Amino acid sequence: FGDLLPVLGYAVILAVISAGYTILGGLRAVAVMDTYSGIGILGLALLIVFLALAAVDFDPTHTALSPRARQKSMERDKAEPCTRGYC
Repeated sequence: FGDLLPVLGYAVILAVISAGYTILGGLRAVAVMDTYSGIGILGLALLIVFLALAAVDFDPTHTALSPRARQKSMERDKAEPCTRGYC
């Protein structure tokens, strides 16, 4: 945040803005805004999960019990035997 204003200063500024928003817009406006914020946070959390799974090349069909997954893994290991960090 910088050295010019301590964290307590930011907290006071946000408290004054929140109080003004509540007084001018009413409690209903705050409840609606909290709902939108919650939906936005949930959407971003899901986006992070999907991006993280894509980054590690997650395949939901690849399980230890699936014959298709076992065959796919064997084919990949034949084609690229040393790409996983071990040989």
